[in-house]
Amino acid sequence: MRPSILAGTLCSIIAAPSSAELIIFKNTDSDLQTLEYYLAAPGIQILGQSLDITRAPDDQPKLGDLPSGSVLIMWTTSPFRELGEFIYAGPGLNTKLAIDDEQGVAIDPPTGAPIYYDIFHDFDKGSPIRPDPGTEYEWSGSWVCLHADVSTAGPEGVYFTDDSFLIGVRFSVDEQTHYGFIEMERTEHVDGQSHSIKWMPRRWGYETEPDTEIDPNAKQQQWRPAGSSRGS
Repeated sequence: MRPSILAGTLCSIIAAPSSAELIIFKNTDSDLQTLEYYLAAPGIQILGQSLDITRAPDDQPKLGDLPSGSVLIMWTTSPFRELGEFIYAGPGLNTKLAIDDEQGVAIDPPTGAPIYYDIFHDFDKGSPIRPDPGTEYEWSGSWVCLHADVSTAGPEGVYFTDDSFLIGVRFSVDEQTHYGFIEMERTEHVDGQSHSIKWMPRRWGYETEPDTEIDPNAKQQQWRPAGSSRGS
């Protein structure tokens, strides 16, 4: 069974002083806003529905497709439940994600030692997404941890994001680098069932001009309905 595909067709365009355009899609259907993933036997990594930031809400990838400019959610667990369940986000083809300069930490149940995880840099605080991040964050092509459900962390586990957060995305198309974002919200989960957490994209977008800084929190200057995706 294929997961629900995001629905809604409203996007906005922020017109910059140059020919560059920041195209923003909004998820307008409150019933179809969750990126789902599938469960299987313990120890198996389960890839879920990806979100392509260059495509409209009703034109998202099929299950298993990871095009350039996409991000997906993965649920995984160790062969032994007491060692924990984990939720990660991962990049698509030719895509990197902005990770914070500080790592998240959870306590390993068997040893009591801290284990460190790459976590998202949250652009919801108002900082722009830049080609050169300086010391605030770095671009990574690896998996980013969203949640760790381990026995040393209590019934809710450890969240490595706020309830609402905004992530930076860098991707390549025709050997040119573009920058984009995804604004997401998450729900609380049933204790002991980390796969019950829902990850809901609210809006996403990308800059059409290569190598251009973007500010997803900027005041929108122009709105227009659109259902088209990149290249359509």
